[in-house]
Amino acid sequence: MRDCLAGETGVAVLRLDDTLNRQSALCLNSESTAGEVQPDGKLLIGGTFTTVNGTSAPRLARLLSTGLLDPGFTLAPGGFNGTVTSMQVQPDGKILVGGDFTSYGGTAQAHLVRLLPTGGLGPSFQAAIAPAAFFNGFAVQSDGKVVVNAISLAAGEGLFRLLPMGSHDNTFVSSTYFLCSPESAERPPCGATLGQHFISRELSASQWAAMPKTRARVAHRNAGRVGSLPNR
Repeated sequence: MRDCLAGETGVAVLRLDDTLNRQSALCLNSESTAGEVQPDGKLLIGGTFTTVNGTSAPRLARLLSTGLLDPGFTLAPGGFNGTVTSMQVQPDGKILVGGDFTSYGGTAQAHLVRLLPTGGLGPSFQAAIAPAAFFNGFAVQSDGKVVVNAISLAAGEGLFRLLPMGSHDNTFVSSTYFLCSPESAERPPCGATLGQHFISRELSASQWAAMPKTRARVAHRNAGRVGSLPNR
């Protein structure tokens, strides 16, 4: 078992019976913020890290059931250029990965990509998500369509659905996005009851400033509801 160096974060690996696997402690150079157990017992981890036990793994890695790095999973050179926040393994073994990134392996891929089981970029999938969108997460339906929660200031959408190949599903009525603030008197507080169902997140003052003032909106994450403010 490798001892973590100064500046590294130690990550414990538990067995299925919740006991500590002392032979497979991990050392990351930054945080791991997401995990997904595959049907075969292997574990995907994502986050802001770029190395695992000193081995390059730009923000995504797969572990064997023993907790060791899986040698059969290799990212494209450079990996992800931003944080990985969510993953989901499809029935065919391909892996959908979401997060605050705009490229994978040097190829433009905004916020959502589909990888082959070996880590290579899957063909024929290009998510129709604006690079500047504020990505919050996704969920795969049983028919392969993907519901995405990503606030796009330009497109004015927050919750929308993609077809299995990544294009917009026009049969799904996209919600508009909304903004909130726990601190500003100018905007309603996060948690107000405001009508339609929606899942979003708080936006910063700079993000609010970038919002077109003719389309001022309000949203919040915790209560999962939305509403609108008068145009300004």
